[in-house]
Amino acid sequence: MIRNFAMALVTGLVALTSSGSAETTLQQYNEILFQQLKKVHRLSAAELNRLRDIFADSGYMGQGNPAITRHPMSPEQCLANIPSGSNGYANSRFQKICGDKYMAPLYD
Repeated sequence: MIRNFAMALVTGLVALTSSGSAETTLQQYNEILFQQLKKVHRLSAAELNRLRDIFADSGYMGQGNPAITRHPMSPEQCLANIPSGSNGYANSRFQKICGDKYMAPLYD
């Protein structure tokens, strides 16, 4: 269940992808992601630590290899493309299923 929760959090954060230099390590990218997840989803310390454990157990989970990953847009460009008059990336059907904004249900 927590692994699905972690994947749903990562999946739902398209607009929060961090930009950085080529020297940024996977761990640094992940730490930026963790702080964004904590802020957006109001995670407790225990929830955040559990996510860190899941990422650490994986060895490769994150936003891609920072040496070669190029995000197509900056966070600012992504936010600028949100249709006006909409709820942004919020999806009321998904919110009802998942219990919070910016999440998507995952099924086996």
